[in-house]
Amino acid sequence: MIILNIGILAKSKGLSIQDLADKAEISYNTAKGLYRGYTTRIDLPILDKVCTILGVSPGDLLTQIADDDIHAGYQTMAKLRIKELAQQHGITTAAELAREAKIGQTTAYKLWDGSTYQPNIDTLIAIADVLGVKIDDLIIYE
Repeated sequence: MIILNIGILAKSKGLSIQDLADKAEISYNTAKGLYRGYTTRIDLPILDKVCTILGVSPGDLLTQIADDDIHAGYQTMAKLRIKELAQQHGITTAAELAREAKIGQTTAYKLWDGSTYQPNIDTLIAIADVLGVKIDDLIIYE
């Protein structure tokens, strides 16, 4: 699976969805899809504009995660890495992670305490966005 890092990169440069839309001269909905990682296809001219705006190469916009890692790796390893990274960023409780990432408290507690849980990709995007990291930084590969 390939995941877009556009939202994380844009946010790190202080750009909102609307800012990205305006600078790239694309619709808000297109920018939102890119920012949130929902887009499944990107026209090359748009890709070029986004790279220029963010000052990155196309490879920086994408992260590939093996399907096996998505189904197996997230369950245990992601939880430990999420808690560790959150604490490094000054987030000291699961409730605070839930508030900051705008995810459910039950989800945050399951990720925080290490219980068996497989988060969906939107949850990981939200957490990575709050922590200012790429999604694959949340996962420990063995």
